[in-house]
Amino acid sequence: MLENVKKLNKISTALILFFAVVVIMISLSMILDSSPTAKSKKLGLQSPGVLVETIRVELAEIKEKINLTGEFKANDSVYLRAEVAGKITSINFYDGKFVKQGERLIKLDDSIPLAEFLQASAEYELAEKNYIRAEKLSKRDFVSTGALEDANAKLGVAYAKKLLSEARLKQYVIRSPFDGVVGLRNVSVGDFVQVGQKILLLEDLKRLKFDFKVPEKYINDIKEGNEIKIFTEITDQAITAKVDVLNVNVEKNGRFLLVRSFVNNSDFFLKSGMFGKVLLEFRKKNKGLTVPEVAIFSEQSRKFVWRIQEGKAEKVKIDTGIRIGETVEVLNGLNVQDSVVTKGKLKLRKTGQPVTVQNGVMN
Repeated sequence: MLENVKKLNKISTALILFFAVVVIMISLSMILDSSPTAKSKKLGLQSPGVLVETIRVELAEIKEKINLTGEFKANDSVYLRAEVAGKITSINFYDGKFVKQGERLIKLDDSIPLAEFLQASAEYELAEKNYIRAEKLSKRDFVSTGALEDANAKLGVAYAKKLLSEARLKQYVIRSPFDGVVGLRNVSVGDFVQVGQKILLLEDLKRLKFDFKVPEKYINDIKEGNEIKIFTEITDQAITAKVDVLNVNVEKNGRFLLVRSFVNNSDFFLKSGMFGKVLLEFRKKNKGLTVPEVAIFSEQSRKFVWRIQEGKAEKVKIDTGIRIGETVEVLNGLNVQDSVVTKGKLKLRKTGQPVTVQNGVMN
């Protein structure tokens, strides 16, 4: 009797386990049948694709902007040098100050040339008096024509000697050849300078030259009168100028065209030798196709975008042109109003891959 009870207990336990497994399997089947994937399969639908954001290919005006580096130069700049050897007797300027054209800056010891000039002047005055006297006597026939001609010749020689001595005397005074600002001097009173020795830098800073080089491919796009904006490190405000001079030839080294603009600097705010950056706009074309730069990716030096058509991704090779801010010109490969992926492109692997567009921009 006891053995029968044990057998019945075993059978009951087995039946309970069997029915429990059946219940679990039925429950799992119901859960799976209620999932979106199962419903999609029953309805013949595909599973949701990769989530992406897209944007339309636009038709926009194309302007190419390039940044170039240039240098400010003094309108006139010269190193004043000694024309003759001599000792400095006076210095008549202050370092870094403005001087007028013709102003005396440095004087050398001119005692010897001054004496020569005074002698030549006296000889000229004597020759002039002798000629006047001979001319009067000649009119009365008191002197011969030959004597008058001799007096005239001596007058000419005396005048030439006077001019020569005067020119030599002027060489002992160094004057400013134009209005400008003097640099730092490296000589003092009492120094002996040699012929040709650099004494002082003088620069006209009221108007500066800004020289910059334009690549050869743009030389037909830049014209005299074009407006430019120059940026410097010492101010956030752009300096507006215009193209004033184009060089006559292209430099062989680098194939650049030298361009010059003149900048007003009456307040001496800018200094010669400073660098500046100039922003130029070239090639104002008819409208062209543009896409955001973030939509483009590269593979083996080629550029691609993901285009969305009928809910599927298509990998499209494109050729690009000018970069305009955060957008890029597309020369071929796309059409206006095409939808291209801007976010989620790293999740895409192949053409035909299903996508779900979050922002609703899809062909």
